[in-house]
This record gives sequence, structure tokens and C-alpha cells, in this order.
Amino acid sequence: MKQHSPEELAYLRRGVELQFRKQFYKDPKFPFLPSLGITHILHGFDTGEVSLGLLHMWWEPHRSGITFAKNWESEWLDNALEAVALAKIIEPKSYDLVKLVDAHKKEIARMDAAREIKKIREMKLREEEEKSKHFLWN
Repeated sequence: MKQHSPEELAYLRRGVELQFRKQFYKDPKFPFLPSLGITHILHGFDTGEVSLGLLHMWWEPHRSGITFAKNWESEWLDNALEAVALAKIIEPKSYDLVKLVDAHKKEIARMDAAREIKKIREMKLREEEEKSKHFLWN
């Protein structure tokens, strides 16, 4: 893996962060993230040859209450262990993971059952149509 001088690394990080922010701000869901409880973004930048580290962006409400793109502060993390520790700290604790997974399983099972019922109905309809083709209607 290629090593860059601190100046080169800072220059590359600024450029990558600007590009990331541009795409981030264009996303239709961007203005709604804080209201959905998403106030931290962690994104790693590693090409295999060059590792720029992990970009941590977090939303800070403005004192006036007005929301700007500038409300998103940022920092770069070099150490993967530091990033994991940060992720554990900022992970939302407002949900029960077991209940969430169970709810997803139930919904997937309901969707599968509905799909199966639809297939059976379509098959029965096709069978009835075939029978009616061979029926003499006077």
C-alpha cells in the first residue's frame, strides 16, 4: 500500500470529502436524515492501493434552528479500531435488534404467502380459461 506524506494525504482527503459531500447533498433523502434519526455517517475510502481512512460526518443543529448543509461536521479517522469504537458509541440504542429481525421475518413470510396465493389464483384462472375453450356454448 502506497504511503503519502501528511500534506498529500490532507490534499487527497479534502478532494474526496468535497466529492462525497456533493453527492451526499444531491441525494433526495439528504434533507430528511436528521429527522429520521440519522445524525452520523461513517464512510471508508480505500482503493486497495491507497487508504485515505474513514470519513466521519455528524449533524450539528444550528443555534438559530435553521438547517444548512454546513450543519454536517466532519473528521477523518486513520485507525480502524478507533472507527469501530466510534461506531459502537454512536450506534442507536432505541430499538431491540431481536424484535426488529423478527418483524422482518414475519413480513417476509407474509409477502411470500401472498405471492404464493397469487400464483395459485393465476394458475386456477388459467385452468378455468382452458376448460372454457373446450366447452360448447351453443
